[in-house]
Formats: sequence, structure tokens, C-alpha cells
Amino acid sequence: MNIRVIIYGSLLRPEGQHDFVREMAEGATVRNLIVALGYQPQHVPTILTTVNGMQASHNMRLKEGDEIVLSVMIGGG
Repeated sequence: MNIRVIIYGSLLRPEGQHDFVREMAEGATVRNLIVALGYQPQHVPTILTTVNGMQASHNMRLKEGDEIVLSVMIGGG
């Protein structure tokens, strides 16, 4: 299935661009996608995700045509 990926902020861009389509196996989760893009598993909890404009859990199963936005948590004080 094809998933549109948009990356914002200081996250590395594994495809060399911030907006691209990635093919994933049926039943893949947000976490599976993040790891498949090359991000380290221990960094997954620091990556914020939305799927089709709604905040999403890393355990959410993806569907054909989903649009996922990845960004990094920013702290301040």
C-alpha cells in the first residue's frame, strides 16, 4: 500500500525531501513506517505523528492512501 509521508522540523529526511510516497506492507503501523524510514527505534517516542490530519498513536494501523505527518517534539522553558 502507498502512504504519503510529510516530514517537518529538524527530522532527517530519508528520501531527501520532506514530502514523498512510501510503499508499506498491508497491516503496517505508524511505528513500522517510522522504523522503515530509518529512524532508530529508541527515538520513535519523540516523533509526533498525525494521520489524515488527526493526532495518531504509533500503534495505529495504516491504510492505502493515508497521509502521515512526522515532526519532532520541541521542548522549551
